[in-house]
Amino acid sequence: MAERFRIIHLAATDAGGLGRSAARLHEGILAIGQDSSMLVRQKKRSAKETFQTKIDLAPDLAEKEFAAEVFQRWYLDHNRTPVSNSLFTLNEAGLALETHPLILDADVIHLHSVARFLSPGSIARLAAIGKPIVWTLHDMRPLTGGCHFSAGCVGFTANCARCPQVDWDPYFITEAQLADQRETIPTAKITFVAPTEWLAQKARVSSLLKNARLEVIPYGIETNSFPSRWKPQAKGHLGLETSTLHLLFVANRLGEMRKGFENLAHAIELCLARPDFKAKADKGEIALISLGHPHPRLATLGIPYVCLGFLDSDEEMSQLYGAADLFLLPSLEENLPNTLLEAMSSGTPPIAFATGGVPEIVVQDQTGKLVTPGADADFAAAIETLILDEGLRQTMGENCRKTIQEQFDNKLEAQRYTKLYAELMTGRPRSARSAETFGFVRGKDYPVTKLSPMGARLQQICTDSLPRPLQKMVAAAEQQNRANETDLIELKNLLGVQQNAIQELQSELDEQRGVLRKHETTILHQNQILGSSAIKMLRQLKLIKK
Repeated sequence: MAERFRIIHLAATDAGGLGRSAARLHEGILAIGQDSSMLVRQKKRSAKETFQTKIDLAPDLAEKEFAAEVFQRWYLDHNRTPVSNSLFTLNEAGLALETHPLILDADVIHLHSVARFLSPGSIARLAAIGKPIVWTLHDMRPLTGGCHFSAGCVGFTANCARCPQVDWDPYFITEAQLADQRETIPTAKITFVAPTEWLAQKARVSSLLKNARLEVIPYGIETNSFPSRWKPQAKGHLGLETSTLHLLFVANRLGEMRKGFENLAHAIELCLARPDFKAKADKGEIALISLGHPHPRLATLGIPYVCLGFLDSDEEMSQLYGAADLFLLPSLEENLPNTLLEAMSSGTPPIAFATGGVPEIVVQDQTGKLVTPGADADFAAAIETLILDEGLRQTMGENCRKTIQEQFDNKLEAQRYTKLYAELMTGRPRSARSAETFGFVRGKDYPVTKLSPMGARLQQICTDSLPRPLQKMVAAAEQQNRANETDLIELKNLLGVQQNAIQELQSELDEQRGVLRKHETTILHQNQILGSSAIKMLRQLKLIKK
């Protein structure tokens, strides 16, 4: 039997694309018999050996953390340029986890997307313990001074000066953050892993990681949870018309520019200008389906469109992927999206812009169609080509399924990481607990009471540069804003309750009206009978009462 290691995964959350990728690796490692646990700041899924960090900060530290959150909101979130509106985060004072029992009991510490959970100071303290550290790069944030995707900027190869994504920046925030990262993060003690060659290449030319060890291990998914299905049966299971071709896309963050949803809407408009596509659409033979937020523009284009909202389970997602005939991925900037792997595992061929790590999965004309980013007319042409060629769709779907099974299964990903863990553990002492003991036992409710220090430059910007009275005023305004948001949420919830009550009363009223109509009908029939000549004769003979 292979040697077993204890792995602790640290991530800001276990949900969303980045959190889901981390959770899948954790679950895959458990599935091959390794000992794995996951510690997150925000837990949203019910999963084995996954724990939310219990935070119990003293008032002065809580105030410090809140001040950084205020700075994040007002200096970064509300101070962006039209270049990008993707995630952009501050290196705030992260949680100090170096004494956490789950950390101490682990053989290997595995970092994932840790923005707003761990700071460069937090990571430096973890490295000082002496355990091997692996850090999976789920986006570009570890390489940059704040952005999670650079929108074509190459400032991260130098010093991130004059960031094109931040508008008013008298404090040179991105330059300060990257300088703090270079000064604080001990890159020589960390093994970095990218899921794509695209992101690995970005890391190799970055000023922070150009001399660090870097490996490439692709994501994996549970291929058994996303099987290929017979599409008419899958459509019927969901109540969809079996003769209609369904085009699926996912819009979890509809307004995010890099996701390309405006490009998709334009491509659909161009499709509708093509006679063959338009004829099918007019007959109801083509329909759009989306997950997440509804796209208001697509609803006005004259093609059947339904948004199914957010689905919670892999089973529901699998049924939908299986029912879809094509998967549309219009992202202009991507790493390795889970949705693409899931769709392909389900035998649904994708049409995508050739960006980021997407061309490392999709092989042109074999497992899907790749289009030059931003070329909406070509995207439309690719849609029409596959809409009109059932045989090509079927062949591509079979190739998609085979590709994911052979190259992107989560057990394969787990085995690759386990091999890396074994290499890093060579010659190192194991954790103090008995190797025969399986599972993390202590520390699941351990309170985290300390913060790691901010970088010196960011500390100067966030706190020292603002007078204390001004800090208090801004904090009070933020707290009031939060209180207002809470009140608004409560009002919305109350309105929802009242609307439900009105609907219930309306249903009861409708039932009572139905009963009343039945009574009225019975009375009418009785009156008709009582007015008949036969009844009159019986009355005269006194055989019935008047």
